[in-house]
Amino acid sequence: DSVEQIKEELDAVQEDIRAVEFLNDDGVKVSGTLSYGVAVFDFDEVDFKMMFKQADQLLYEAKNAGRDRYVIKVIE
Repeated sequence: DSVEQIKEELDAVQEDIRAVEFLNDDGVKVSGTLSYGVAVFDFDEVDFKMMFKQADQLLYEAKNAGRDRYVIKVIE
């Protein structure tokens, strides 16, 4: 299933990002997280403007739910 495959990939990327630590100018370790909004469309019928708008809305849903999250929606 393509949605499950997307989830697996996003989970792997999030793990990789969480594992990275940087030192800030004060020598303190810092790390980051990512939030995603993913809109899944049938490529033959996609309206790219609507796709980006939908993905942007999903991103804000993910951010409002907390840090380090993603929201995926299949658009039929």
